[in-house]
Amino acid sequence: MRSEIRIVALSGKHLVGRTLAESVFQTTILPALEGCRPDDRLVLSFAGVELATGSFLKATWLKIHQTQPRGPRCLVTDLCEEVRSEFDIFLHGNRLPGLEATDWTDDGVSVARLHGRIEDAAYAALRLLTEMRGATAPELYRASDQRLTPTAWTNRLNELWRLGLAYREPAGRASRFYPAANEVLRG
Repeated sequence: MRSEIRIVALSGKHLVGRTLAESVFQTTILPALEGCRPDDRLVLSFAGVELATGSFLKATWLKIHQTQPRGPRCLVTDLCEEVRSEFDIFLHGNRLPGLEATDWTDDGVSVARLHGRIEDAAYAALRLLTEMRGATAPELYRASDQRLTPTAWTNRLNELWRLGLAYREPAGRASRFYPAANEVLRG
C-alpha cells in the first residue's frame, strides 16, 4: 500500500487565536484527516500566511497530534520567516519537535527541516533511521556502533513515532519504522 501526501491549504494572512483555529480545524483539517492511514502525510501549507500565533498553532497542530495519535504524520510547509519563527517558539515552549516539508513528490516527503526540541539520542536514532530508509529495532542494533540493546532501540523508535517523526508498520514480531521524511535537516 502506498502512502499518500495530503496538502491542506490554510487561508488568510493572519491566523490568530483559538476561535479561528477551532473553525479551521473543523472545516479544513478534520475533513482532510478522514480516511488517512498512519503512513500518510498531512502537510499544512501556510502559503500566503504572514502571521500565525501560538494560540492558533496550539489549537491546530497540537489538536491534530492529540486527536490522531495513530494517524498520519503531520508536517508544515510554505512558512514565511515570521511564521517559521512563531512555529519554532511554539514547539520549544511545548517541548516538541515538528517538521517543515521543503521538498516532496507523490512518493513522499524528500526533505524536511526539524524545528523545536528533540533530545540528542532521539535525533541520532532519526538520523540512522533516515540513512537506512526504514528499519526494525534489531536491524538498528546490528547497524549501529552505539552500545544499545534492541529494547533500547525499540524505545527510541517508539518515541520518534509518538513525536510524529516516524511511522510504523507490522513486520512479524517487530515493527518496521520509517522516517516521516527521507532526509531531515536540523534547525
